[in-house]
Amino acid sequence: MGSKGGLLFIVSIITILMVSLPVTGSTTLFHTDHQITDINGLKSNGGLIWSYPTGIIESPPVVSNGIVYVVNKKVYALDAFTGKKIWDYEAPEGLASGPTVVNGVVYVGSYDGKVYALNAATGSKLRDYTTGGPIWGSSPEVVNGIVYVGSMDHKVYAFNEATGTKLWEYTTGGMADSSPSVVNGLVYDATSDGKLYALNATSGEKHWDTSIIGGWGPPYFRPRFVVMNGIIYGPGYALDAETGAQVWNYTVRGFPLSSPMVSNGVVYFGCYDGKVYALNASTGVKVWNSKEGGESRPALANGVLYVWNRDGKVYAVEAATGRDLWNYTYNNFSGERITMFPVVSNGILYVGAESAPAFGEQDGIDKLDAIRIPASHPIFYEWNFITMTDFGNWVRNIFNIGPNIASSETPGPELSDVTSPLYPTATWCPGKSRLMGKSSNYTVSPPKASMSGIE
Repeated sequence: MGSKGGLLFIVSIITILMVSLPVTGSTTLFHTDHQITDINGLKSNGGLIWSYPTGIIESPPVVSNGIVYVVNKKVYALDAFTGKKIWDYEAPEGLASGPTVVNGVVYVGSYDGKVYALNAATGSKLRDYTTGGPIWGSSPEVVNGIVYVGSMDHKVYAFNEATGTKLWEYTTGGMADSSPSVVNGLVYDATSDGKLYALNATSGEKHWDTSIIGGWGPPYFRPRFVVMNGIIYGPGYALDAETGAQVWNYTVRGFPLSSPMVSNGVVYFGCYDGKVYALNASTGVKVWNSKEGGESRPALANGVLYVWNRDGKVYAVEAATGRDLWNYTYNNFSGERITMFPVVSNGILYVGAESAPAFGEQDGIDKLDAIRIPASHPIFYEWNFITMTDFGNWVRNIFNIGPNIASSETPGPELSDVTSPLYPTATWCPGKSRLMGKSSNYTVSPPKASMSGIE
């Protein structure tokens, strides 16, 4: 190799190293140019806005008043739109629960057995509440001036929010490492002994307890229950909130991996079998299940569920039908991976992830990514034809074009310019061997009666 060629080679290597290595102390991370694509591989106007190097994220972030609060041993407050750090707070032994934000105060549990109350705007400590064991996984609940939290010492606690005084404690049969829900004067909390407890919110006396239905997962997947209209919804079951009696139960393979999401009469949750389930909230009958996203607690906004899967993708799924809308891909081959459930707020998805390792490094950088959601979510309906003759007949009927298309072995892209009174945006997709009808209305589906000769 000549001297000039050798010099060019060295410069190239240096350039690669410079691009691969992160910038120390910077809130901007180098990343591949990710792009949101819809189910047909078409690029969208969404994509990565910013990344912040947080370290391993302990729990899903919380967004409040334009600030994202995320916990990794310490709690970070980041500008929700720019990713700029506003403040951070570190407890002596590290923070270990999801943050709760109420009335300008951030509440977060710690390995030292305390709940810390921090000023949401400045991060300054206001007070703390002391339990008898580490608080891991149990996000505090604050209702009517009382802070409720579970502890690894097998107890559920209630504290006066203003003074920090302990009001009561209740000893359960296992580690209280799930997040309590407080509704209509009762505290509902699940523990590692496989039971759900209902406690009087004022006195701490037990109202009832019952064994959890359908199995129990690892502690970091303890569900936070949804209580509404007198029913407690868990991942795959429903209980009477007053008595604990079973209302319905849906059996899944393996254990559930997420807290439930309940909206418009449907219960959504992820499961170890790799699927997201949608169940009728009244009967427990399955509405649909997805092909992916089972590792994720669904996030819901504007009729769309956001989930992630071990294949390194964040999926947007139509909540009513389970139909895939688009996905955002992390490059598993390069070492990128998703580490935390997505959270959605104001048109932005917040996802915990690990970047690809830098050159010569074994591990990447744990971070929080902010991903802009596309402004619209067109749905592509697919129709697969049994034979080319069937396809040709359907095209002639719908698009009112000549019969020559039926004899064509592969329909040409010229159909993309054809409009139809029934399907004005139906388009032939070259190379995909299928016709697709596009609609921006989630509730619209093609009228099956007009589609003779199709599957």
